Amino acid sequence: MRFFYGINFELLILNHSMFKKMRILKNIIVVWISIVFFQCASTKKMDNTIIPLEIGEVYYQDWSEGDKDINSGIKIVIPVISNINNIMLNAVYFRGQHAILIPDNDSYVGKFEPLLNKKQDFIMSNEPYAEFGNKVPKLPKEAPFELNDNECAVSYKIGETIKYFKVSNIIKKGL
Repeated sequence: MRFFYGINFELLILNHSMFKKMRILKNIIVVWISIVFFQCASTKKMDNTIIPLEIGEVYYQDWSEGDKDINSGIKIVIPVISNINNIMLNAVYFRGQHAILIPDNDSYVGKFEPLLNKKQDFIMSNEPYAEFGNKVPKLPKEAPFELNDNECAVSYKIGETIKYFKVSNIIKKGL
């Protein structure tokens, strides 16, 4: 402990290292907060205030065609009551899956196929070059929204902008 004109230099050194640690901690906190805000800004936003067309009661039901083991899944139906702006609906996100919406009379239909239904032929061999033709399985698109089991998000396009709205209280109907 050295004193020079009544100043304890050991305490000054301790305080300087403490300020250096606090500055590092402050920088870490600023970086963490920035990452959190940028992550939130990158999520897609839904416009629930104005739905661009009038829709009826949205429902889903099981569907199957031909071989039930291969061609089956869930179909979601969005009935359109009034569409004065001629808005074309593009896609629907429902229960963690994505489907393209197809116009069908006065409604839009999206079909979801379970990943287990898609059978692929794989070449299995002890020679690596023999498996060269195998395709990598496609992973499902992650839904950009957090939705309950009875909710879906619908995308539509106005000009070059893709917009979204959420539909709640989707019911299940029998065949």
